[in-house]
Amino acid sequence: MMNLNNFKEKIPRTIFERGNDYSDFDETESMVKYREMITERLNAVSDRRGYIDCDHAPVAMSPVYDLLYRAEGYIGKGFLREAFNVAAAVAPAGINAIQNMDDSGGECGGAILWAFTIMGKILDASDDIDFRTKVFDWLLQQMNNPDYDGYGCADGLESLIFAEAKSGSELKKAYVLIDRLLENASRKNGWSKEYQTKKYLQYKARLFQKEGKDTEANRIIDDNLYLSDFREIRVNKYLDERNFNEAIRLVKEGIIIAANNNQPDTGKRWKVKLLKICEQINHVEEEKKIALELFFGYNHEIQFYRKLKSIFSPDEWFIERENIIKKLIDEKRNETYFTENFNQPLATVFIEEKLWDRLFDMVKQNPQIDTLVDYAGYLKSNYSDELIGFYKTAILDFGDSNTGRPAYRELAQYLEEMAKLDHGFPSTNELRSVLLVRHPYRSAMREELNKLWKAKKYHAKYK
Repeated sequence: MMNLNNFKEKIPRTIFERGNDYSDFDETESMVKYREMITERLNAVSDRRGYIDCDHAPVAMSPVYDLLYRAEGYIGKGFLREAFNVAAAVAPAGINAIQNMDDSGGECGGAILWAFTIMGKILDASDDIDFRTKVFDWLLQQMNNPDYDGYGCADGLESLIFAEAKSGSELKKAYVLIDRLLENASRKNGWSKEYQTKKYLQYKARLFQKEGKDTEANRIIDDNLYLSDFREIRVNKYLDERNFNEAIRLVKEGIIIAANNNQPDTGKRWKVKLLKICEQINHVEEEKKIALELFFGYNHEIQFYRKLKSIFSPDEWFIERENIIKKLIDEKRNETYFTENFNQPLATVFIEEKLWDRLFDMVKQNPQIDTLVDYAGYLKSNYSDELIGFYKTAILDFGDSNTGRPAYRELAQYLEEMAKLDHGFPSTNELRSVLLVRHPYRSAMREELNKLWKAKKYHAKYK
């Protein structure tokens, strides 16, 4: 569901202006009447099937925005009960309407979120215990409607309930709700189970902390260290205490748990954490080991290569660099499935180390058009003439094998890339002429290549 502030920015200013008019305020209006008003408006805009398409959704929701903005004003005037009546009408009416509406623009979902936000403001502004109970119980009642979850509104409702639970009775009801939600989460499987369990345990721990029950809150964390967020809380606590041995132990356990649960992103996060800890306590050999694991284990990200390089002395690095290059070559050779012939991670290392002769050898062995476009810019200072030859062959092959205007536009782009090379401009124009002679009946090709030839910036840049 959209961010509330972004949603409000979409609302016409005239609605805000109408919302400031209290001349027709009637404290006897009921939420039932508001719901009837909303339903009547939505029915008037819907088609014969009762459906509201994306073009009519803003029109349909305009009076609802008007009501919500009036409710905001009612809170400022102290008319809390009337603000409650509006919000309590909008949310249920909205969740019913959204099921027969194209809400791709977020108009209806945003209105529901706005209604919940108004409920929070009402609770913050009220010191009437009976009225607070009425509002809080209404929020709890909405939790019985599964449609809020189905349309992405449940998170806003849940967070509001647990944030606003303050008195003894409210906290008691909140605990009952959390335990029910945790029981429901336990019946799920996979990612959904872990996500919901973690979310509700975090809410429960915060409620304990709100009551000053730190022992109970800490017990939730310590009993659920298999959840990475809780484990990180404990790791950070040990780091603050400079208890590095315990912090490292928990991080290494986290790496094992992530591997067993097939959670590579979590495993990567733990290894990065471990790398930072080792750097902090100057465990150089462990740093080297982890940085190497991160580079080879997570798509050869260059940041981990650079980190590894920073750990070694210059003399040591030469040996380590060659070992890494050999391993990258072996990895490519041992691939059990075909991806592409060109070894991109190896090329990235050559660029990082400015090993232009080795990079050129790679390009020379795989002079495909995409390879040339990606790497010629690094090599043109020393190998421009050879690259022009590669480009000629690759472009002619592309021009012979591909037809259609999109392909011809791409062909023109390749010619322009070739022109960027030292002495590439004359060869590009010559190649353009060859293509047109070889394919005299491809009028679309002629048009696209002539556009390139006639472009003044093309001549100005490369001639």
